[in-house]
Amino acid sequence: MCVFGFNRANHLREVLDALEKDKLARSTRVEIFLDGAKTLLGALKCWRVWCEARKPRQFLRLKIHRSKQNLGLARSVTQGVGKMLGKYETVIVLEDDIVPLPGFLSFMNQALSRYRHSPKVMQISAYAYPVPESRKGAYFLPLTSCWGWGTWRRAWRHYGLVRKQATKDLASTGFLKTMDLDGSYPYSKLLQDVVDKKSDTWGVIWYWNLLRQKGLALFPPQSYVQNIGWDGSGTHGDLRGYARQSTVKTRTAAVPHWPRRVETDRSLLEKIRNLFRKTYSPEAEN
Repeated sequence: MCVFGFNRANHLREVLDALEKDKLARSTRVEIFLDGAKTLLGALKCWRVWCEARKPRQFLRLKIHRSKQNLGLARSVTQGVGKMLGKYETVIVLEDDIVPLPGFLSFMNQALSRYRHSPKVMQISAYAYPVPESRKGAYFLPLTSCWGWGTWRRAWRHYGLVRKQATKDLASTGFLKTMDLDGSYPYSKLLQDVVDKKSDTWGVIWYWNLLRQKGLALFPPQSYVQNIGWDGSGTHGDLRGYARQSTVKTRTAAVPHWPRRVETDRSLLEKIRNLFRKTYSPEAEN
């Protein structure tokens, strides 16, 4: 698995501390990708992050990749994931503000193994949307998540932006309706910003790739991660109301029931649309 860091030593420490406490930590290879500083002033923060990353940890193996230049979040993540999948068939990804909770590695490993030969399944999410429904089982959605996730080499080969195709899709009413979840959140605007080179957000490209392939992502009934990035220290902040409301302090490590069929849970998808409609406001847009 890989962890991405930049200039937040305390955040990275909390993520690695939690990951080290996971029951499967000692059998897990961890590679940390550290982005380079933007300025001389920022170099000190990046140096502190490097010092934190170098501390001995109880993993099967720990390797650090330290960039000499500032790649930015998108290039750092996509290049790092690509490098990992050049060596391994699967990868599990955490950024430095996504703290794993008990059962994280077990859920991710079991799900990646279970659906490795299901081409329609393109991502495993460790995050669960806070919909008002108690569930025991995992479920599929035509959505992606950047808050703790995993994928396969076979799926990541679809990652990339073809501006001509994206522009064509953005002109399609049907595609816009699907991408924006019937108007509940303007993902298409985020993609348009990437096409226009106003943003380097990789997550919306991955979401677009999944939709293009008619793929699905598996979500757990309860989150296996906790986002600690609401202090204004992050490069990209998602200010959607539902996200701030979805704090998780503890959870059980029990592995959920797996869905019998690889298909969209339409009931949950509608609840998520309603959640977005209630909590999204244009002023809070990325």
